[in-house]
Amino acid sequence: MKLRKLLSLILMSVVIVNSMPTPAQASELEFQQIENQMNLSSEFVDLSTDFVLEELISPNDLPEIEANIMERQYVGGEITVDTGIEASAESPQMGQMGIAPASISSNTDPNNAYLVTNDTETYGMIETNGEFRWYAFVLNQNSKATIDLAMVSALDADLYIFELNQQNSTLGLIGGSTRAGGGVPENYSNTLNSGIYYIAVAGYSGTGLFAFSYYESSIDVGYEMNDTQATATTIPLNASIVGVIDHPNDIDYYKFTLTKRTAIKRSFTTTNGYTFGLIHTTGAQTNVANTTDIQILEPGTYTYVVFSSNGSYSSNSTYTINFKVIADGLVSTSSAPFLAINEPAGIVFQTNSSGSVFYVNGYPIDYSYSYEYSNSNASGSQNFNIKINTRSDVRVVLQGIYGPSVVNYQSSNRAYRYVPSKPLLALTFTSDPVLSPFYLIQCVATGAYANNHLWADFKSVLVLIDPATGLLVDIEQYNYWYDFIGGSNKLNYSTNFSTIYNYNK
Repeated sequence: MKLRKLLSLILMSVVIVNSMPTPAQASELEFQQIENQMNLSSEFVDLSTDFVLEELISPNDLPEIEANIMERQYVGGEITVDTGIEASAESPQMGQMGIAPASISSNTDPNNAYLVTNDTETYGMIETNGEFRWYAFVLNQNSKATIDLAMVSALDADLYIFELNQQNSTLGLIGGSTRAGGGVPENYSNTLNSGIYYIAVAGYSGTGLFAFSYYESSIDVGYEMNDTQATATTIPLNASIVGVIDHPNDIDYYKFTLTKRTAIKRSFTTTNGYTFGLIHTTGAQTNVANTTDIQILEPGTYTYVVFSSNGSYSSNSTYTINFKVIADGLVSTSSAPFLAINEPAGIVFQTNSSGSVFYVNGYPIDYSYSYEYSNSNASGSQNFNIKINTRSDVRVVLQGIYGPSVVNYQSSNRAYRYVPSKPLLALTFTSDPVLSPFYLIQCVATGAYANNHLWADFKSVLVLIDPATGLLVDIEQYNYWYDFIGGSNKLNYSTNFSTIYNYNK
């Protein structure tokens, strides 16, 4: 159904004659009571004066952890395990893997490694200088594994991680943490393929108690390792990123790079109260209407961080991040510092305080229109000339019911340009009342075509603009084909997006 936006449009007088009318006979269709048409609506955001930077998260607020620091190198030789150990009743599969339950014997030999599972703490003791204590874990799918080792000050222990080669029953060293110093903690974190892995707590010097925590997660393994700013995962825009904070000191970094000035809506959801925010940027960002949900981002790289500030963590409880591009390629604030954003439709309208310059999604708006037709036969004649002339005095109306809006365009059989069904920007243009009209309908018809005759010039027009090009798609009011001729001529749209979402300062 065709819906009218401007009910104050009235047909003051239409003169139908069989000859070219004189200026005195000419009639106009005009918008009535366009109030304060040259003044900016207070609903528009002024980016020239309301430029608010998002406060960056300080690195001091993040958990302190450095993993995989190898100050000392492993000097042991190749290790072979016996994968044929008879299975115990306590754990039928452990013996088949060369992993024994803690009740069998001391774990100073990898063949007697104790099995550890996700989110568990394990305690042990280095009883003699240089002693190794062995543990193992099994990954059934590609996962991130993290081990945090602590010890008494009298003990300087190192942490080594081995992978079991199940073809030849050998252990291959794949990493670890070997900081020097008694009581200095060791931390290991990495993404690993499915398989069987061994943990060695190696006494470098001294003796005493130690404890380690083991964590594993697989939900976001595709984004790991991203636990430092230097290893931040580059993520796509317009896609949901699902991640987990899998241990108390887990930190996840994400980044993306923009080459154009872009309006973005970002969202972050979590059930565990995780903290999310910007930690580093090479480009400036504007918070629209003092909210961090919608921002105008300048070209640059933006790095965000997710972490737990309250100690909560879970390998199963997820968080979700999404950066939705509303529009990119926006013009600078120096030329068009005022904007209105319709996030659901993906439309950003920019203008200046007088409405004399105008852009949609970064494209200059071209509201020009031209239609010419001439035909003459024995039954009569038709000469049509319909134009919208672009002039420097023409302005966009910026407030009230005539202000910018968005409609869900469906179809029109007299469209100036074909576009598929999609949201379009609806704008009212008007000229200085003391100047001449800029929208002309000069349709002269005689004989059998006399009913098609209309001569009317206007100082206002409502048009539909394609946000993908900035070009005029159709004229909504007043339109010769729909409002005067009628019949089978139809312009169909709905008002799903009838109100543009303006964000107040």
